[in-house]
Amino acid sequence: RFRSQQSRLQDILDDSEDSNDDEQCPTAFDSVSSKHSFAVRGGSWCQSYYLEQFMGITILANTILIGVSCDLHPTWSGWLFMDALFALIFTLEMAGKMKVQGLREVFSGPDWSWGWLEAVLVVVAWIELSL
Repeated sequence: RFRSQQSRLQDILDDSEDSNDDEQCPTAFDSVSSKHSFAVRGGSWCQSYYLEQFMGITILANTILIGVSCDLHPTWSGWLFMDALFALIFTLEMAGKMKVQGLREVFSGPDWSWGWLEAVLVVVAWIELSL
C-alpha cells in the first residue's frame, strides 16, 4: 500500500516537473518524496515541506504570543526577547528566499505581492523593536 502511494506521488511529481521546468524553486510536494530532508529538487530548500510547516507553526506561535503579551503581564521584559527571536526567524527566512530565488523573482515574480508583504512585515518588526 505504501509503495503504491509513493509511486502515485512520484507520478504526480514527474508530471508537475514537466510543466514547471522554468521554476527556480520547487513546490512543497517535492520534498515529500525525499527521505525527510530539507534538500529538494536542485538542492533548493526555499519552499520545502518542512520549512513551510516550521514557518506556519512560527507564525501561529507569534500570533498567540502577541495576544498573550497584550493580556498577561504586558510589562514583562521577556517579551522583547521573544519579539526579537521571531523577527530574526522571519528575517532569516526572507533573506534565504532572496538568496535562492533572487531579488527580481521575490519582488516582481508571480508571487510578488507575498514578497513585498513579507518584506514590509519584517521591516515593521525591526522598527517596533528599535522603539
